[in-house]
Amino acid sequence: MNYQKEKITANYIPLAIYREIASHLRQIQGVEINFIDQTSPNFDYNLSQYSGFELCYPDNLNNYEKQCLNNILNYYAQKWQPFMRETIN
Repeated sequence: MNYQKEKITANYIPLAIYREIASHLRQIQGVEINFIDQTSPNFDYNLSQYSGFELCYPDNLNNYEKQCLNNILNYYAQKWQPFMRETIN
């Protein structure tokens, strides 16, 4: 089975929200999330402990599952701030 992999980042999203996003995305069968630790050398109370996450999902997601994945990401992007989505090889 082949997988799609994306790096999703955003500044200033709280840790709890990153975990909530991951919890919702993991409800889609085959979706995996790996958090990316914050890399800023200076402490900033406004920065999350995470700078983003890697999203991995099977190529064979059906249209409904793809729509759910995009709806979840769009919901949080509108509520908090837009995500930067980058495809990883």
